[in-house]
Amino acid sequence: MINKGCEVNHDFKNGFILNEEHLQTLSSMIRERYTEELIYQITKSDSYIFQTSDINEIIKEENSSANLINKMAIIIDDDNISFILCFEKGEATFLRIIGEDKDKVFLLYNEIKTYVEKEITTVKTFLSYDTMRNICSVLSSFLMIGSMLLLLIPLSYSRNNEGIDEAINSSDVLFKLNYLIDQRGNTDRVMEKYMYIIFPIMVIAVVLVFVPKLLRFLWGQKGVLRISDYFLFGKQKKVYDKKIKIKNNIVWTVGIGFLVSILAGLVIYFVTN
Repeated sequence: MINKGCEVNHDFKNGFILNEEHLQTLSSMIRERYTEELIYQITKSDSYIFQTSDINEIIKEENSSANLINKMAIIIDDDNISFILCFEKGEATFLRIIGEDKDKVFLLYNEIKTYVEKEITTVKTFLSYDTMRNICSVLSSFLMIGSMLLLLIPLSYSRNNEGIDEAINSSDVLFKLNYLIDQRGNTDRVMEKYMYIIFPIMVIAVVLVFVPKLLRFLWGQKGVLRISDYFLFGKQKKVYDKKIKIKNNIVWTVGIGFLVSILAGLVIYFVTN
């Protein structure tokens, strides 16, 4: 039992990709500071849990979809130190160290934290869904209000009083009709001119409403294109490489194709109008 000392904790925000090299490096870094027995606790998708002090047992794991590794904790539980670094699918990776020697604890903490952040938890997340939704809602509202204000400009032409007194006082019915037709024509021409600007703005405003949901579906914590929280041992190496290839194909074909179709649509709209 540790009677005195210090405790440090850290939660890593990004998703992780953990392979054999990472595991070997982490083990070496820990053993440079503490020689106590290092335990690897593994939890699998079939609810099986086992502990080992031999890295080779983990590396030799089949790690197929039927017995997937869901969680791995690197643990030291000794009188001098309590150490745990835990990687778990769908959860934040966390580090906790409690020890008597403050200097050693902080040195190990900084080394592990820096290495994990730079080499393992590298799958960055987007803004939270609520934050992104609020930002897009504000931008969408701003664009909609702007487009409405732009509509007032052509509508103001219909209120032009120039020549209205002459038309009212005139006894020539044909002159009155020509005046009304000219006024309507001027308003329509101005309206058509401003619609080239207003229509794209309104389209962007509508699209912004759906952007947060689309990004969450694609790259959210459980997004179809997000590739994170992988233990690259056994069969998961091939699964991971295959998903990376599929992701790149989707980004380059569907993503760029979608962008080109939008630009082509806008070009056609402007040309035909």
